[in-house]
Amino acid sequence: MGKYTILITCLLLIYSCNGKAERDKKLDAMIKKYCVQKIELKDSLYIVYTVKSWRKNRGFYFWSNWARYFKIKYDDIQPYISTVFYSPDKKKMVFWLGEKIPNAVSKEIYYNKQNDYKWNRIYPMGLDTVYSITPMIGFRENSNQPWRICVFPGRQTGGDSKEEADRELAEFCFVNMKDLVRRFVIQEGIHKGEYIWKSFGNNLQDSIFWDNWMWQKDTVGSDSFYNFQETRPKRDLPEYDGIPKCFKCLEEERIYPKIEYPKEILDMYSDK
Repeated sequence: MGKYTILITCLLLIYSCNGKAERDKKLDAMIKKYCVQKIELKDSLYIVYTVKSWRKNRGFYFWSNWARYFKIKYDDIQPYISTVFYSPDKKKMVFWLGEKIPNAVSKEIYYNKQNDYKWNRIYPMGLDTVYSITPMIGFRENSNQPWRICVFPGRQTGGDSKEEADRELAEFCFVNMKDLVRRFVIQEGIHKGEYIWKSFGNNLQDSIFWDNWMWQKDTVGSDSFYNFQETRPKRDLPEYDGIPKCFKCLEEERIYPKIEYPKEILDMYSDK
């Protein structure tokens, strides 16, 4: 019986390794095919400055949380832009924000498995350096303006290398994004104001992506927030958890810190 168990286990491991190899090969091909645009220098400088400024705002999402809970300094985290996708009119963009991070130990010891410090690191099973990657959105009214930047309504992921992190995010953006479900306020008709769940319907590489409903403004449930912006029902509503219809009932869930940009960066967007 023991021999058969070992044999089955070995076969499962071989199948698993082959499956991962095929998956990685497929995702690498997608990355090579779709990640072809180059980010403009001014946009790169603008984004990096934005991210570093966000980190200084204590408690603002994950950029500041690494240093709050782990033995790490903000300057130890190196941001980079893995790839970018511009709309044809350059008024919209999606970029993959990467961060190279020392796999630091937590400030408090939560696990003490055989005195192995690794169990208290950011990624317990990871290497000494790990990579985090997050899809982000940029939007503006015209191509001569600086961007407004916010987190893409999707996922943050990572890995032991840039390539592994890119694959994880590529699988979401190029394969699974179409199935992502978000809250949506119906804008017209007899169901106007209804607060429903709606799927994206297409992936990042699809030609219709830039016309997706998430790029439309919600003028019913809010004061013209884009549908990709993170919103929630206002907390003072009597039916906060289950409102049937929503008319100007939404507020921003995440308030982004205000940033004072250097004149040298802003001048790069001047149309003079």
